[in-house]
Amino acid sequence: MSCEMIYFVKTIYESPQFIQNHFHPCYELVYYLKGSGRSEISGTQYEFHENTFFLIQPKHIHNEQEYQY
Repeated sequence: MSCEMIYFVKTIYESPQFIQNHFHPCYELVYYLKGSGRSEISGTQYEFHENTFFLIQPKHIHNEQEYQY
């Protein structure tokens, strides 16, 4: 099995954010260094906090609601 990293993004928010429903044509690995909140992935709600990660499958609709940093 081969693997290719298409892009890498590091984002630092200064205040809580809401990221609307969206999807990607590839897997997405999201790692939270700080903060807490909720993410909905394909209709299921998940809580996240410091040092939490999600691996989201291609074409799965998801969003994020951060509560605090």
